[in-house]
Amino acid sequence: MFDVRIDSGDLFRECMDQTLIDYRERVTGEGEPIAATHTMDHSLGDIFRVQLRSVAAVVYMAIRAGAVFYHFAPWGVTYRMKDVEGVPYDVIGVLIKDALKYGMLAWWYKSRDVALFQFYTREYDKTIADIHGKITGSYALRPYRLY
Repeated sequence: MFDVRIDSGDLFRECMDQTLIDYRERVTGEGEPIAATHTMDHSLGDIFRVQLRSVAAVVYMAIRAGAVFYHFAPWGVTYRMKDVEGVPYDVIGVLIKDALKYGMLAWWYKSRDVALFQFYTREYDKTIADIHGKITGSYALRPYRLY
């Protein structure tokens, strides 16, 4: 078994940066930058952590075939994972971090930008499917009898 630890402050900063990238070039019809109203800022850290608790639980339920348990702490989230033969620990860790990031960005854009909400929801679903595929495997050996 191994632990995957995600620092909530690092994840929050990464999500803030991503929202700035998403809106860097966009402006309203009046030429005002959308970034002022549609991007995350440091004052939203508490709201982010509250929502992260929910998203972390949903991620755990989606990957529970390979996760023993998860723990949400003030500093972040820890997932205790089963060993997966042939898959390095850091690959699973990065995928779990990406799933949390995409889940948080989908939450953020849900009431702000439908296109970005749909994009990050698809990315979240693909990442969860990728984790699940690595944990459970995608094929099985079937014995055949030859007469």
